[in-house]
Amino acid sequence: MKTRIAFIAFCAGAALLVTSHSFAQTTSTTPVSSKEQQKAEKKAAKDEAKRQKESAKQEEDRLKEASKQDASLQKQDTQRNEDRTNNMNDLQKESNDKLKEARREEKEAKSVASEAKKASKAEKRAQSARKKADKQAEQAKKAAANGN
Repeated sequence: MKTRIAFIAFCAGAALLVTSHSFAQTTSTTPVSSKEQQKAEKKAAKDEAKRQKESAKQEEDRLKEASKQDASLQKQDTQRNEDRTNNMNDLQKESNDKLKEARREEKEAKSVASEAKKASKAEKRAQSARKKADKQAEQAKKAAANGN
């Protein structure tokens, strides 16, 4: 930014020099006393310097405003990026939590299924043992009836 201002000031000085030189050439065609001519040239140079200074100030103000706007936009972009990152992190965490919960439920379901399978086998063994005991009791009854 300082280099821009320096460049603008340099251009203003160069323009002032060119303007005062061309003004001196155009005014020299009319017969005027040298004192009045110098006075007119001085006034023209002052006016041109004033215009150039005003122009440089306006350009500097414009550059400052543009710089402020750029900083504001960068700040907004940074905030949006941070918000987006935070959102993504929250969603990732939520997704990981749901995945952990699903795995835990799956493990629990497998455990319940395994226990149910074991209980079913135990029930079948118990039924088989009852049938065997009933059969033996029936045979003992028949043997007792035949033995009498």
